[in-house]
Amino acid sequence: MIDSDVLERVLAGAVRTGADFAEVYAEDKRSMSAGLDDGRVEQVSSGRDRGAGIRVIAGESTGFAHTADLSERGLTEAAKVAAAVRARRDLVVIARTDAAASEGLDGAVARAKLYMEAGADAIFPEALNTAEMFRAFAAKMPGVPLLANMTEFGKTPFFTASEFEQMGYAMVIWPVSSLRVANKAQQKLYAAIARDGGTHNVVDQMQTRGELYDMIKLHDYEALDHSIVQTILPQGMPQRE
Repeated sequence: MIDSDVLERVLAGAVRTGADFAEVYAEDKRSMSAGLDDGRVEQVSSGRDRGAGIRVIAGESTGFAHTADLSERGLTEAAKVAAAVRARRDLVVIARTDAAASEGLDGAVARAKLYMEAGADAIFPEALNTAEMFRAFAAKMPGVPLLANMTEFGKTPFFTASEFEQMGYAMVIWPVSSLRVANKAQQKLYAAIARDGGTHNVVDQMQTRGELYDMIKLHDYEALDHSIVQTILPQGMPQRE
């Protein structure tokens, strides 16, 4: 049912995640039923259920995933999810697909459904670049927590968090926004140093030490330290009477 070379590659990939052991359970079940009415066959139906479960073990930690896609790609994706489930504690497994850029929306949805079937907790569909695409993807994944990526200077127009929520997305990330703002500020800083020979003309643009302490609530941590009772060491060694 599954080529031995494919199984070997899938299991080797699962073990490379840090697992001690990985195994695949395959199922291929055929069924047939017939309905009789007054001794005559009125209805005949048949079916076939095929799928595979993948278990990944590391120490006392086990992850399991299932897929109905018995291709190498389907088994590999299931093995990745099983490895992620095995490794997590209080983590959420968010599976990302970029297939919309190369396979269209239907391809991305198909992969996302495989990820959810394999055990992912949420889906991150990348390469959606219009409101219509975001809505269409969400409509085809009802009940699935979705994550949207809002990045500047790309193909996706600006959407707010509330707009993403209205389109069906539970999570939004701005992955490089803070880095871009910081880079712009650093560019101005080093230009000032090169121009003025120091930072004296940009001090008003800096976060002060007091502002930093207020932001991280340093004084609250200091108060906590002072509230801890000091350990008292015994004087000398107790003697037996």
